[in-house]
Amino acid sequence: MKKVLFLSAGTPCRAVMAKAIMTKDFIEQNDIEFDGAGIEDNQEINENAMKILLEEGVDLSTLVPKTLSHVMDNEYDLVVTICHYSKEICPVFPHNIPTIHLEFPIIDSEDEKTCREFVAKLRRVAKPVIQKELA
Repeated sequence: MKKVLFLSAGTPCRAVMAKAIMTKDFIEQNDIEFDGAGIEDNQEINENAMKILLEEGVDLSTLVPKTLSHVMDNEYDLVVTICHYSKEICPVFPHNIPTIHLEFPIIDSEDEKTCREFVAKLRRVAKPVIQKELA
């Protein structure tokens, strides 16, 4: 089983949303597991993000916002930083983990349109990159 971590700055909203969408999109490839964490300890997820995740059929009760301290000791096959700040302060994990950076818009307190753009870009950009990196 391959494991991918999405790492975002600030609140874990983008990371949680990325985890949920990629888990859904890769459901038939049951050999990839996704995780998400934010650098800072803030448990809020944007209500527009939650609305979109519900539309996508995601069970919101399974979404647990995590911080870096919750995942630091986990083993991953790939870390994807999804904002400039998380790229800059991405820690050195205990294991030698390949890390790639993909820039995404901030959605922590943004409108529904921005959240939808995030999901579209996630599918358009992140999905093929992850497939390539894990091949």
